[in-house]
Amino acid sequence: MENVIVFGNGFDLAFDLPTSYAKFVNSEYWPINGTVADTGSLMGFISDFTLRNCDSLGKVKWIDLETLILEYALSKRKRVKFASDDEVLKADKAFFELLKRRFTEYLVYEVYPLLTSKMKSDLLLVNKVMKAVIANGSFKKAYSFNYTNTAEIINFVYGCSLNVTHLHGVVRDVNDPIILGISDSADIPSEYSFLMKSHHPSFCSHNLNDDLYGANEIILYGLSLGCADFEYFKRFLVDVVNNYRSGMPKKHIHIFTFDDVSRSGIMKSITDIAGLRMSDVYACLDFKFYVADGWPASKGVADSYNAFVERMTAAKPGNFIVYTAKAPNKHSW
Repeated sequence: MENVIVFGNGFDLAFDLPTSYAKFVNSEYWPINGTVADTGSLMGFISDFTLRNCDSLGKVKWIDLETLILEYALSKRKRVKFASDDEVLKADKAFFELLKRRFTEYLVYEVYPLLTSKMKSDLLLVNKVMKAVIANGSFKKAYSFNYTNTAEIINFVYGCSLNVTHLHGVVRDVNDPIILGISDSADIPSEYSFLMKSHHPSFCSHNLNDDLYGANEIILYGLSLGCADFEYFKRFLVDVVNNYRSGMPKKHIHIFTFDDVSRSGIMKSITDIAGLRMSDVYACLDFKFYVADGWPASKGVADSYNAFVERMTAAKPGNFIVYTAKAPNKHSW
């Protein structure tokens, strides 16, 4: 059985790597300097948000660039077209490319130098989880939504090789392209399709969906499952819930997230985007959240993580159940 682990930005953040968009915005690599008054452009739209959401020191505490990009693109629907719109579109394309280039530079020059031996500490909760997963040996399929080189980080910290598929590109040097943007399910004007991830020249086919169907155990580590990334899991979750029949073995999904706010956000994506009820998800899947906030002081948090480690230890390769029950779908598990 080849089980699946999927990494989100929370994996990098667990090592205290400054890979959040907020850290990028507050760095010298942020491409917007000063006040931009024209909110009718992508640069102005994002600048307006940062100016309205900074603290007394001028620092932005939180920002979701991809959500802002989506909101901007949606604002372009059903507008009366003016001659100046062509110039705005041209400027938006140029700024979008600049944004991606500067973020790449930020990762190379500001994040990668922070890969130090401190990341190997046993005091880090992420290491407790990952050492158990690696020792288990059945998680052969790995995917990453991160731009940082996840395989390199795993090799550096744990001294082992893991073949990782990066769904949005991986930064090894400043010339590597990244896939930043929005889902292609968004109803935006066709001229703004360049903002869609799937329209990026580097976007390519992957086997995530098939691997999810084929796995018994699935781990999502530090993945927020926002509107753009949830599209990768929507069909899988809907199919599993709709095709489940009483008595069928259940897939095991382990979601590692930071706190109750992020846990609630994931459940909101499941209910709002997939149209599923959480009660049905829990009924048709062995669905577990592991919240890091409160560790190690919280006994509840510690117990849930210890239970996960025990599960990984008990279920060595070959011991996992291979699902063969037939469902009214071409995929079976």
